[in-house]
Amino acid sequence: MRYLPRGNPRWRMQGSGLRLLAWGLLVLSATVAWEGIARAAQTSAAPALEVPVSLQLLDAQPRAHLSVDGDGVVLPPEGSPARFRLSFDLPSRNPDGSPWQLRFNRIELKELQLQAPGWHPPAQDFFRPQPHDGLLPMAFSQTLPAHWRGPVSVDVTASTELARTLRPQVVRMALGAEQDKRSLAVAIALYACLLVLAIVAVSLCLGARELAFLSFLAFVSASLLLMLVVNGHAYTVPFLAWLKPLGGQGTNIAMLLVSASGICTARDFAGRRPDNLWLRWTPVAGASAMVALAAAGLCGFAFAPETMQILVIIGWAAAAVLAMLAFFSAILRKAWLGWPLLTALIMLGISCTLFELSVRGMADPFWGRFGYQIGLVLVAVVLVVALIGRIADFRLKHEQERMARKASEQRLRQQQAYTDLADLLRKRLQDVASKDLEWYAVQMAMESLLPWLQLNSATIILSRPGYDQTRITEPVTHTSRLSALIDVNDATLRAVAQRKLPMAELIMNPVPGSTRARAASMAYAAVPLTTGKGDVGVALLERVGPQAFSAEELALVDQFGQLVLQQTAEARETQKLRRSAELDALTGMLNRNAIDLALSHAFIEAHKNDKTLAVLFIDVDGFKLVNDTYGHACGDQCLRHLADVLSRALRPGDLLGRYGGEEFLVLLPTPGDDQAREIGERIRLQIEESAVEWQDQKVKLTVSVGVATRLVHEQTPTQALERADRALYSAKHEGRNRVVLAARKP
Repeated sequence: MRYLPRGNPRWRMQGSGLRLLAWGLLVLSATVAWEGIARAAQTSAAPALEVPVSLQLLDAQPRAHLSVDGDGVVLPPEGSPARFRLSFDLPSRNPDGSPWQLRFNRIELKELQLQAPGWHPPAQDFFRPQPHDGLLPMAFSQTLPAHWRGPVSVDVTASTELARTLRPQVVRMALGAEQDKRSLAVAIALYACLLVLAIVAVSLCLGARELAFLSFLAFVSASLLLMLVVNGHAYTVPFLAWLKPLGGQGTNIAMLLVSASGICTARDFAGRRPDNLWLRWTPVAGASAMVALAAAGLCGFAFAPETMQILVIIGWAAAAVLAMLAFFSAILRKAWLGWPLLTALIMLGISCTLFELSVRGMADPFWGRFGYQIGLVLVAVVLVVALIGRIADFRLKHEQERMARKASEQRLRQQQAYTDLADLLRKRLQDVASKDLEWYAVQMAMESLLPWLQLNSATIILSRPGYDQTRITEPVTHTSRLSALIDVNDATLRAVAQRKLPMAELIMNPVPGSTRARAASMAYAAVPLTTGKGDVGVALLERVGPQAFSAEELALVDQFGQLVLQQTAEARETQKLRRSAELDALTGMLNRNAIDLALSHAFIEAHKNDKTLAVLFIDVDGFKLVNDTYGHACGDQCLRHLADVLSRALRPGDLLGRYGGEEFLVLLPTPGDDQAREIGERIRLQIEESAVEWQDQKVKLTVSVGVATRLVHEQTPTQALERADRALYSAKHEGRNRVVLAARKP
């Protein structure tokens, strides 16, 4: 048997089912035992309370015959009357004054007529009980005349449409009342069991909405109807008065309905098997045939009594075989309580066999009265427990499917969050400085993880040799509290970072002065981190409540961490590529495309904010002569030298680029005309005072500078560049090595 944890719903429901089965078996066993003990006590008291009865058949060609034990008359089943005589000897004294009764077991008699000299009591009919019989009659009884003493003979005429054995008794009225009480107690116990099972079936049918419980409800209802009919109690209930005209056919109809509903219940318990045509159609065909026979009987289209009896026996046998096949199929599929159900069905088959033998006078009369009824209740009890187990299986399977669906949806949402974070990092990191990429990406990942893991806070702790420890806390409102907590547990967190193994249950020492209750109400976990730049550290996760972090949650953190590393590496490579595309390969400064973009953006912003800009065109004087005299390699060295001097001469925030050949462009934010001219002069002077070392020679260089400032109405750099270019031309024309400020034109 599979091990199921105590908290499992199937374990709880099956445990309840086992207890219900045990109680049911105990009650039924106690009922049978009580009946046996009572009969033994009756036998021991028989000399005082009961007199022996001898039987004599009176028909010339009797269809009836005596039972095996000689205590009963087996009546002919075709409905013809049987006549026999009872002979008994009543005691001459009656000390206690209790009258004698002539009693017969209550079977499906169409007529029971008693006659003796001077005594003609009214006839009795099983299907039409008299008012004095009471609501739940248990026997046919007739009080004998008080003056009878000595040998007595009573002629009996009885008829029935079923194979039944009539057993007479002559007992004191007190003993007869005691027998009725015992039999009534057994009958009421059986009725109560079936009523409880019917209520359970209705509840389960409404709650689980499975056809198996509807079939079981039909089986329990048909079994209860059969017991009421066989015991004769159906004919005393007003709402079942429609059964009276059916006579003995009512018993046959009830038996067929029990067989049909039993087949359906067994089939539904074993499971509808579309793949198995035998188990799919055979039970349906058998149950349909039995229901059709029962419907024909209800409509008055019935076979001869003997033929109907044979069909009912065939129906019982077919139901037993089909149910055994269904239960055996369930056993092969390891259905719960499959073997107990098969055992209970075998016991029911044995009790039904004993019933058939008993009504034919070949077995103890107890089995003819209650044997198969107890078997039906036993099967119903085991069935309801097994069906409850099916509910547990269904709920367990449903819960597993729900959890699997929930986990799948969670994975999909996490994957979507992962994709969204990747897209967001890819977009946002383009504009982040290279030195800040890791920190910015980590903070974005933390913001995404907070709702997924239901975190109270998350803190990234990174350390690099020779640098101060860096901490990033999200939300920032928890920064001071977590900083104090990290200081207290610094050694523990460093150990986690060094071991590079996540810890799902991290025990944190509380901050001195804080309450331990707050620390106890938090769950902590630590995940090692690395940024790929030599930084090592941990992600400290904090959640409200005692629930520890799962391995899946830590794996999600690690997955997001790997995404951060991947995206920052890609962003850094993208920045390198973009930077290389924007820079001049020779001088390392911005190329013409990059400087044009920067100029356009700067002029738009300056116009929007009403600020000034200055543009400096710088051109090397006589650069062709340098190339012709010293070679192009020297010319390249001179350009690199000029780029270095220009970079050192400019202020932070000034923009420098190579505009083409030996021309350079400088963009100065917020200068006036005089300040722009002064910067241009400083550049010219520093270049003039410097020299390029080339093959043990000093190459002197000079530059001409054209300066132009942005006019108020200008939104694009085109006009300013034209003015700067004209100023540069003027500087060249006036003798080179000088700075010329372009005239401001409206």
